[in-house]
Amino acid sequence: ALEQVPGRETELARHWFAAGPGYVDRAWRAAVVAADRARHVHAHDESAGLLDQALTAMAADPTAEPLDCYAVLARLIDAYRWTARWPELVQTAERAVTVAEQIGDVALVAGAAMATSIGTLWQSAPVGQVHRPVVDALRRCLERLPADDGAVRARVMLSLANETYWGAGCSPARLFRPLGRRHRRTPRGTRPSGDGACGPAGGAAGVRGLGHAPHRRRG
Repeated sequence: ALEQVPGRETELARHWFAAGPGYVDRAWRAAVVAADRARHVHAHDESAGLLDQALTAMAADPTAEPLDCYAVLARLIDAYRWTARWPELVQTAERAVTVAEQIGDVALVAGAAMATSIGTLWQSAPVGQVHRPVVDALRRCLERLPADDGAVRARVMLSLANETYWGAGCSPARLFRPLGRRHRRTPRGTRPSGDGACGPAGGAAGVRGLGHAPHRRRG
């Protein structure tokens, strides 16, 4: 009866989870439906919890296919993105990469590996580090994708550039060091001499001046 009542999706999922191991197939499918409903009303924490339960139940369901698992992982990545649960997002993306490689679909591998760069402000690794599992997955995708300028290949290359930023010789110490210096007066229209954070007169020193007019004393 609950299946016919809109808005009772979470209750239905709990019903099938409580029904026991003989109903894990119905339980995880009901949890995915409930998670989609929760996401629709912006209850992303609830959605993440339901999807996590769905994945646990799927592990006990011999009828669950790897593609089903990938689809649930993709939903969970999105839920973690909305709730800013970054470590969990990275771990789930790595898991999705593994499942996609088992399926043998390079487009799915790329989608999972790019998850740490899409709709985010960070890399998958802490500042100053490079997260090799994600970087290696992106590079494997480039080896397998067609060599033309397709959209997927372009997005993979952008994600790889984002993920390897700290591996390009730009250290946090150099990046943030100019921010603590006292601004030096220079003639209007010129830049301070010397290197910035990651190149001549660039990096953080160059970014710092964008959009800020020089301070002038009145009087």
